[in-house]
Amino acid sequence: MRHYIKLVLKQLWYTIYCYFAWMIPYSRHPEKYPFAKRHDKFRKFCIKLLNSFSVELKVEGIENVPKDQICYYVCNHQSAIDPLFIFSALEMPSSVVAKKETKKIPLIGKAITALSGKFLDREDLKQSLRVMMELQEDLIERNKNWFIFPEGTRIKDPLKNIQPFHPGTFRAPMKAKVPIVPCAIYGAFRTLKLKPYLKKYPVILKFLPPVYPEQYENMFTGDVAKLTHDLIESEIAYNLRKEHHEQMLALNNKKYRATEVI
Repeated sequence: MRHYIKLVLKQLWYTIYCYFAWMIPYSRHPEKYPFAKRHDKFRKFCIKLLNSFSVELKVEGIENVPKDQICYYVCNHQSAIDPLFIFSALEMPSSVVAKKETKKIPLIGKAITALSGKFLDREDLKQSLRVMMELQEDLIERNKNWFIFPEGTRIKDPLKNIQPFHPGTFRAPMKAKVPIVPCAIYGAFRTLKLKPYLKKYPVILKFLPPVYPEQYENMFTGDVAKLTHDLIESEIAYNLRKEHHEQMLALNNKKYRATEVI
């Protein structure tokens, strides 16, 4: 609990300032403000907020991100603050597709709306299809990058494999013919512990080589969903778990148990 008290004390006034100074105006009239400006504001907010979560973020594979093309990022999901990691790592203007429940959260809902993000109602097929069609049009027009968590839910248990990706989340980028960038995240499941025993928790975010249109042009959405899923799962199983384990051991904390991540 002290973890959250510390967060509130550190960032309360800064968060209140951001909420009223730009989140509300940006969310009410996003068309009045350049998207790059809105993204830059939120990225700086994410970086500052992560410092209070006692997170040590290590970003790998940023060289795999195409610099001159609009991309579609797909990532596994371990924590409620996973979007903060991605936004803090990406300098390129980007937005997110989130579940509709997040829209009701005052701070998060306003921030996503300020970024022209989209909210999916997983129980309403028509609404989901409409949102994905809007996303497809935006990608075709090459307005901005997008990222999504294709599992549809968080997997909090680090010992479990990531869940299958929903094929429907790949229709928009495939129709728009944009590179699909798989992202693997590991260690985020520790960041919201009620009783943290370390001052810093390592989190690894790795961007894998993109899957380009010429690679998936003859594939179905289900095939691309499985391909990106397997790439991320393999990266976590064979590399990130081991790397994260070594980082935790380096902290020389007796409370850490290797079985937590292996």
